[in-house]
Amino acid sequence: MCEGINSFIKSYVQCKNSLIDFIHNFERAVKEYRHNEVFVDFNTMYSEPLPTTPLGYIEHGFSQHLTRSMFNEVKTQIEYVGGLNIIQRTKVNDVVMAKMNKALYERREYVVLYDKNSSKFVCDCGHFDYSGIPCSHMICAMRNERVDEVPASLICKRWSKTAKVDYMNQINDTVTGNDAKKLDIYKLAESVQKHRADSRNIRTGPFLIGDPTVVTTKGRKKKGGKKRRLCSRCRMAGHTIRTCP
Repeated sequence: MCEGINSFIKSYVQCKNSLIDFIHNFERAVKEYRHNEVFVDFNTMYSEPLPTTPLGYIEHGFSQHLTRSMFNEVKTQIEYVGGLNIIQRTKVNDVVMAKMNKALYERREYVVLYDKNSSKFVCDCGHFDYSGIPCSHMICAMRNERVDEVPASLICKRWSKTAKVDYMNQINDTVTGNDAKKLDIYKLAESVQKHRADSRNIRTGPFLIGDPTVVTTKGRKKKGGKKRRLCSRCRMAGHTIRTCP
């Protein structure tokens, strides 16, 4: 993403720009970037892509939850389902194991586990774990098990349509909570300050806290008083070497 943003900024900002030109061009780039984001969000929320594969009901299910760009990624995986063959199906209680391979690569096998109770799919290819996009093997298992609705376990939150709204609501809730805590702390500090001002230097009970009593310094006292300064010539007090008689 960082490299993509840098490439986008380079089309507006040049190395020979003055400081003023840089600021104006950078503002143009930010406005264009935000405009593109709003345009994409609008298409995601108020338009629906047309199904183009035999698994149109699966396409429709993913398009209802994912953003347009992420749906296109999932649609590529849906198109790959036509080249998969299920070679073995095993069921233990409510867990179904589907083993499949590609039509032209029969040696490579993929195993998908489907838990009917939790509606959770797990594939040994690991594509969904690192990308958040369901692989073609999971979708093939959905088709074979006749799963009509896309389970929530296959929808990555960061790719969903409501990801941005949920994130902003979470920030607002956090800020509101912090503000409430700060307000309570402020009120408590104000109350303590007022109470301290009213009870300063007053000790009418054992539980009142006031200014501490001044005590003498601890430690051994020095013997004798302050030494008198003596003349360095005659060793007498009361004058210095300059005024020595």
